[in-house]
Amino acid sequence: MYEANTIKTNPAKRLSKLVQPYISDKIYSPSHTTTETVLKAMFETKSNTQMFVKLGSLHELIDEVLEVSKNIPLYSAISQNLNTAHTQLNPLTKWQDVRNTLNKPFWDSIDTISMFLDMQQDSIHIQSKELTEEELAELKKEVSELQERIIASDLDPLLKQHLNRHIKHVLDAIDDYRITGSLPVLDAVEGMCGHVVMQSNGNEQYQNTIKETGMFDTLSKFNDVFSFISTMQPLLPHAAKLLGN
Repeated sequence: MYEANTIKTNPAKRLSKLVQPYISDKIYSPSHTTTETVLKAMFETKSNTQMFVKLGSLHELIDEVLEVSKNIPLYSAISQNLNTAHTQLNPLTKWQDVRNTLNKPFWDSIDTISMFLDMQQDSIHIQSKELTEEELAELKKEVSELQERIIASDLDPLLKQHLNRHIKHVLDAIDDYRITGSLPVLDAVEGMCGHVVMQSNGNEQYQNTIKETGMFDTLSKFNDVFSFISTMQPLLPHAAKLLGN
């Protein structure tokens, strides 16, 4: 398991990039706009179930911001707003209430905290680098293509089912990266690798089939994209040895 405090992306920056555009966008400024409408737009979903799952992650993100900023002088300027937002961020409220709470002075404080966290990243173990939309799209494409090759492979149907479950976890974590950051992505990749390691033990046919699906190339892509995270480095050599590369 990766240590969370070694790879956590800046939570204040994540919160700002995720929520602030929907505070400032005039499309969502009418007083009758519901929080449910905005949340579904923010999370890019029409599903109530997905909205509630991602809303839970948003509340966890707020808790992360409160935790990492508690020793920063501006903490008192944001803590009350964020605690109020915890209550207001639910589908039954009006978005105008959230906008009034998470106002411009609040975001000015969040941006200052984000800059402070970036400057202190080595001492407080926060990663300032974030993946771009292009990098995320490329990763998702890479994993989706791997999934297609595994489905088309000669793997035992039960093994195929288990492996595809791990791949779905990776895809879901990539989708949630804007909210949850790097850790869930790397945990999902680690889980996928762990499954391959267990199933490959003494099973040469399984190893050969996995090699043919291009699993190693996909892991190489993750290693390249997450090269700024030192704890990612042991993953690729281990997989390479396992798959005979």
